[in-house]
Amino acid sequence: PQIDLSAPAPASVLGKNTAACLQNGFVLGTAGMLDGLADHSAPSLALDKFYATGNLPTAIRDACRTPILYRETLITDGLYCIWLRNRR
Repeated sequence: PQIDLSAPAPASVLGKNTAACLQNGFVLGTAGMLDGLADHSAPSLALDKFYATGNLPTAIRDACRTPILYRETLITDGLYCIWLRNRR
């Protein structure tokens, strides 16, 4: 079945039907992977903020334990900074 990736994860981890189970697996599994990356990256890189860009659904950001700030134009902003440094 199709699942709505923009919908928030259901309140219970255990889904009541196939679509709810798939949605929980996707949303909570991806949030768990992002939290794991943050836990492993933060100490060695001295990071205190994490940013998301692109089409990362709000449901995943909300399900993460790690606060993730969203900047829609993060990549474009970075490319602009690189262009400013390299222009002649």
